[in-house]
Amino acid sequence: MYHQKKELIPVIEKLQDIGKRLHFALQEKQEGFGHAVLCAKDFVGNEPCLVLLGDHVYISHCDLTPAQQVVDSYNTNGKSITSGDICKETDLGLNGILSGVSIGPALYDVTKIAEKPTVDYAREQLKCEGLSEGEYMCFFGIDLLTPRVFEILQFNLDNSIRTKGEIQLRDAMAQIAKEEGMLALRVSASRHDTGNPTEYAESVEAFNKARKKYVQ
Repeated sequence: MYHQKKELIPVIEKLQDIGKRLHFALQEKQEGFGHAVLCAKDFVGNEPCLVLLGDHVYISHCDLTPAQQVVDSYNTNGKSITSGDICKETDLGLNGILSGVSIGPALYDVTKIAEKPTVDYAREQLKCEGLSEGEYMCFFGIDLLTPRVFEILQFNLDNSIRTKGEIQLRDAMAQIAKEEGMLALRVSASRHDTGNPTEYAESVEAFNKARKKYVQ
């Protein structure tokens, strides 16, 4: 029936074009987030890959999308890079956390990574230079990683190197940070989780407010 709403035709044609460029890699067995990324190895080949969480959406606070901010930083610095955000100590159990040394505006050299650390461990091991007391750098949900990530993930799978029973992407990223170095960029954007009903509703409201800001 969209032919009756001619203003929607360009939108539908754009979505159809995007659909033609989508590829899918099936994770036939649930082995963790890292294993899911490993399933895309054949498609990615020997190229850097951009990993985005499927249940996160983003609102940029500048002219560039968060993903483009990460890509531009990778092109400038030539190292694997993750996006960073600030969280409070009360949210440590919900996030992957990293520590780092400031090397430029909003840019950090990653020194350590931990997935959902305890408060005691975070206080001792995961302080990030330049943040206030009780603040930590958590993962924003966008990573740009060198092909080395697939070798590490495959090794971890073959040798059953797991955290909490799963092949973890953060474990592979921690290994990359040790071997090749890794950067963290505090992107100019906000992230919104759509993974549960409450936060989905909050995400819809956030995008509605953003739309009203630009559409008068």
